[in-house]
Amino acid sequence: MAELKCASCGGNVNLEMEQDFVACSFCGSTLYSGRASSFREFCFDFTITEKRADSLFASAMAEAGVGTPGILGRRKVLLPFLVGKVEGREVTRAGFTPHPPFFEDFSMPSGTPLFLPTEAKEWGELVVPEEEAFLYFENKNAEPPAVYHVPFHEFSFGVEGNPLKAYVDGVSGKTLFEPFPLPATELENRRLLGHFVAYFLVFAATSYLIRSVPVALFLTLAAAFLSSPFMADAVMRRFR
Repeated sequence: MAELKCASCGGNVNLEMEQDFVACSFCGSTLYSGRASSFREFCFDFTITEKRADSLFASAMAEAGVGTPGILGRRKVLLPFLVGKVEGREVTRAGFTPHPPFFEDFSMPSGTPLFLPTEAKEWGELVVPEEEAFLYFENKNAEPPAVYHVPFHEFSFGVEGNPLKAYVDGVSGKTLFEPFPLPATELENRRLLGHFVAYFLVFAATSYLIRSVPVALFLTLAAAFLSSPFMADAVMRRFR
């Protein structure tokens, strides 16, 4: 049996073998045994219900032009973020890998966090911060960071075997997801078809007037090349 010092109150805590988490018998804080003596752990409780999360997810997908994607799975998770000061400024880093790029500049939810209670594991899947996540602060000679477990409703959707993921913040309700290709609209399909028809007419008219298919083909390709920036601008306008 090992003994650790609680990072919250300084009390000595007994640690059984193969325990990832241990509760302090003095203050009730839950500590991660990997670094229980070097950092404090906090958490936020879920304020966004599953029903509300479903609604927020559907609204975000509709605004992105996806419609109503098929949901492959969902779960409630508490993801760890490390917060500490590096060279006088506060830095927040995701404490788990792999993680989507939008978690790189994640901001902590507003509100007062709680010391991580033992029942937090019942709120959702409690993700343990990885050892490598602390190396950034150690390499910067910074003080040990605090760990904040932020609740999320995680949605898997799209194609089975290669699903996409979206996260609804369990405190603020903000929906986070990576950009993904959007289906072409009917108007865009008509524009694309119109360009192909126009190129065909240019080719047919040129062939008839100059009686040379190679030259007509060259002139048609030149017209397509000159007009391509305008086509690209029309297609990319919806992504700006």
